Amino acid sequence: MNNSGSLLEDFSEALFNSLSGFIVRYKRAKAKVSKRDPEHDYDLIIHNSSKIFDEFGSYILVECKNWKDPVGYGEIAKFIHKLHSRKCRAGIIVATSGVVYKEFNPTLKRTFDQDGIAVIVIDKDDIIKILDRSINLSSLLRKKYEGIRFGLV
Repeated sequence: MNNSGSLLEDFSEALFNSLSGFIVRYKRAKAKVSKRDPEHDYDLIIHNSSKIFDEFGSYILVECKNWKDPVGYGEIAKFIHKLHSRKCRAGIIVATSGVVYKEFNPTLKRTFDQDGIAVIVIDKDDIIKILDRSINLSSLLRKKYEGIRFGLV
């Protein structure tokens, strides 16, 4: 792993641990899934005991991408597969360059509509807003979740 990816994971761990009810239980973990699909890697696995984010489920997977280009469909599909296979109701992609077609990504919307799985994207602009205190993490996650759930732009 390159140093910038590791730094984003470390930052994300500190950020999510700062939220009441969120505890990062695993970082940079690997899990054997099956003989055909030998392993998944998990950047972060959060245990969620927050009543405020009860609809996120007990465990939230986090994928960190410190790339110069937006995260594309293939990576998003892999992440959604991880969420399905681990029966998670929410996942967070921390992507400094965002995702392809961030606002209208039909895959993210369809994943919620069909499967009830919310995939929240936190990009560089969101991180800056959190750091300069123009929004707190709890409000940002709530706003993005509601945007996905209710189709708000």
